Amino acid sequence: AALGTALALGWVLSRFLTGPLNKTLGMAENIAKGDFSQRLGMQSRDETGLLAQQLDLIAQRLTRQADFAENIAQGHLEHTVELASDRDQLGKALQHMSDGLNDLVSRVQTSVQQIDAGSQMVASASQILSQGATQSAASIEEISASMTQMSSQTRMTAANANQAHSLSKGSSNAAARGDKLMEELVGAMEEIDRSGQDINKIIKVIDE
Repeated sequence: AALGTALALGWVLSRFLTGPLNKTLGMAENIAKGDFSQRLGMQSRDETGLLAQQLDLIAQRLTRQADFAENIAQGHLEHTVELASDRDQLGKALQHMSDGLNDLVSRVQTSVQQIDAGSQMVASASQILSQGATQSAASIEEISASMTQMSSQTRMTAANANQAHSLSKGSSNAAARGDKLMEELVGAMEEIDRSGQDINKIIKVIDE
């Protein structure tokens, strides 16, 4: 009878204690390996059942935190982390990571806006410089045309001065063959001749 009772008790223990403990141990091993998909689903209120329920809760929270990390990796930073308690170190670490990433994205957006504004200012300044260069080129062309015109007028003035000089010489020779009454005219013509030579020298300097 004692042996039968012991065997029956061993079978009961194996069925209602050892089996659930083995399942609990297997789930704990899976969690340690990073697999949070398993659930025990035990509803009993004994120690084994409570342990299994806590393991299910741990796996559920770890799954949510893994999903949160995956959302962050995909760029979805609007999600928040629910802390299991004030001692939830992993949850707090994920919160700090999310806050840091949000702050980084905000600063990057601000920098991009500043760069865009700077690019627009550079483009506007480049356009103004281009317009100024075009106007400067037009002004240079006008100055070149004016210089060409001045050079032509200078040559014409020099030719007229040479002609006046020749005429002055002819008048001086004609006055020298006259009588004394024409001496004053000769002197005046010589003065004109000297003045013409001075003008010719000045015009040559201008022309050079």
